[in-house]
Amino acid sequence: MSEYSCRHRAVEQVFVTRASQQVAILEGRRAVGKSSLARHLAGEGIHASCRSLTEPDVRRSAEADPDRWIRTLELPAVIDEAQLVPGVGLAAKGLVDELPQGHHLLLTGSASVGRGTMAGSDPLTGRSVRIRLDPFAAMELNAHPDRAVPSIVDVLFDAEFCDASVGADERADLCIMLRTGGIPSHCLPAVRLTRSALNARVASDNPSILGEQVLPGERLDPGIALRVLDSVLRIPVGSTAPGWRGNSAWIARRSAATWAFSNAGS
Repeated sequence: MSEYSCRHRAVEQVFVTRASQQVAILEGRRAVGKSSLARHLAGEGIHASCRSLTEPDVRRSAEADPDRWIRTLELPAVIDEAQLVPGVGLAAKGLVDELPQGHHLLLTGSASVGRGTMAGSDPLTGRSVRIRLDPFAAMELNAHPDRAVPSIVDVLFDAEFCDASVGADERADLCIMLRTGGIPSHCLPAVRLTRSALNARVASDNPSILGEQVLPGERLDPGIALRVLDSVLRIPVGSTAPGWRGNSAWIARRSAATWAFSNAGS
């Protein structure tokens, strides 16, 4: 298990108090820590079991008969990387429709979770809540390991306004945090990274994160996607509307907007 796997996340409180719907779907970009959080919730006893569809035997069983497989899980259960077996969403619907109200399943994965059947519509509509896991915030990174991470909204409302200027040391620390970001492998590496090593890791991670598909059935060249990211980072915000990015990079406006949203935080 990775070094950052037991780091507390603010979104944990949603699951500690139980999600409001029978099924919770935890989404987020690749390598943001969804699987680590899922294992942590199971390890803390918040969920009774955790099965990952990345395991060949588990995936084969789920693909062979999703309805039967999902009924073998001890509830409330976590199904990690649920998008790998499209039939899991429909099976989850059938299961929770037979159960009383309350939280029964947590599915983790991409935005396609639950949408691989029924002509792309979501069979879990009305039964699920979608929760987005973002990269680590500074408050999460600096939180005490034995205490729950508070809500940033509550903190901002309760805090006193301070108009003091930022000192040189604080500014330097802020620059380091901004340069590193909140991706677990970048901000909490097993071995401390030099600035050049961090830059090399970010450069190598980007093509893997971007992939070749933004929307189902629509391919996208990672080179073009990197141009979109470059425009977001370098061009004034008023000029980086989705329509401009789409026209400039010769990709559909809908794809540009979806790509920019799905990779926010990278």
